[in-house]
Amino acid sequence: MWKAEKTPTKNSGNEVAKAIKSEATINSLMIKINPQKLDKNVIQKVAKIIKRGRLIAFPTETV
Repeated sequence: MWKAEKTPTKNSGNEVAKAIKSEATINSLMIKINPQKLDKNVIQKVAKIIKRGRLIAFPTETV
């Protein structure tokens, strides 16, 4: 569930375009977090993804 090895990093440059051209897969992961009941294990796993230089995105209420 926490596999993110082929996710683009901040230093990946044209890696996304190369992946598309080579028909490589880009793994993505969606994690739902309940702000009323935070799970320390989930937060730690997301922190590890960030420390490895992987991309994290989250929706906002902005329209």
